Amino acid sequence: MTVCRIRVVVIDHDGGSLTERCIESVRATQWDGELDIVLVDNASVSPVATTWPDVRVVRSDRNLGFAGGANAGIGTLDDVDAVALVNNDAVVEPGWLTPLVTALDAGVNAKPVLLGV
Repeated sequence: MTVCRIRVVVIDHDGGSLTERCIESVRATQWDGELDIVLVDNASVSPVATTWPDVRVVRSDRNLGFAGGANAGIGTLDDVDAVALVNNDAVVEPGWLTPLVTALDAGVNAKPVLLGV
């Protein structure tokens, strides 16, 4: 399997600056493939101001919890090789994705794959 496109899903519920910091770190990812970044607003009272042109926002009118928010963000898997769930209070290093993709390319034959951070 060659992993070329990964959907990165971040679920937010009033995370504010924590979520902004998380998204900024995901946007700084250094990887040769294509990233599809999705921010799920899980019915936040104060939604994160989304000024990122490369981040797709999925808004829910009610809090779906983590699993429901993840499902809303993952959506259809027809156009991605893997999905990475990143907690909104996490900050990823620029090279975080490369070792995960290398491992997937080396030994995974099924599609799709779910990565968690």
